[in-house]
Amino acid sequence: TDPQSDYRAHILDYIVITYLSTLHTYPRDLRLEAVSCKLWEEYYSEKPWWMSDYDYSFIKWRYDITKSNVIGMQGKDIVLPDQNGTERSLYALKSKYKILVFWDSECEVCIEKVSHIQADYPELKSMGAEVFAVYTEAEYEQWKEYIAENELNWINVSDPEGVGTYDYDYGTYKTPRLYLLDENNIIIAKDFDSAKIIETIS
Repeated sequence: TDPQSDYRAHILDYIVITYLSTLHTYPRDLRLEAVSCKLWEEYYSEKPWWMSDYDYSFIKWRYDITKSNVIGMQGKDIVLPDQNGTERSLYALKSKYKILVFWDSECEVCIEKVSHIQADYPELKSMGAEVFAVYTEAEYEQWKEYIAENELNWINVSDPEGVGTYDYDYGTYKTPRLYLLDENNIIIAKDFDSAKIIETIS
């Protein structure tokens, strides 16, 4: 309990770094991100004596892009134009489940995950789910062509003017990212296996 204790510092760092610092892998239970965010707010509002400047700035960045998309929180609204120029809102989507996808048509992993969702789309619709897909890159015409050629008949939006805040609201430092929201826009799952999306919802 001593604030200057090396043991206490080690425990805090282990918990926070385990669930906030990994860029390419995730803990098995992403609900534990909430624990790390709470500890960060409680003990790391200023750089602790035991942490290097580099580690502190890096973990702070991870906290900043995680704090708004922790499981159990209400996700932020996204309002962006679709391929026809009509503004679409995530909050305005009336469905029991909302599958939020951040992707890039030149990313092979993104295409694979989108293909999984597309294969299950008829069943997802029957379960009361709808897809809200956000294109994160700038190749606008290429994106429109991909949607048409592959018949992605869900809601597709992009951010050609770079006005959105979804990069921090949903941590899109990498793609793809998948979120599952309920009808009240509460995040109930994230970064799940797209090949098991029916199982995830069930």
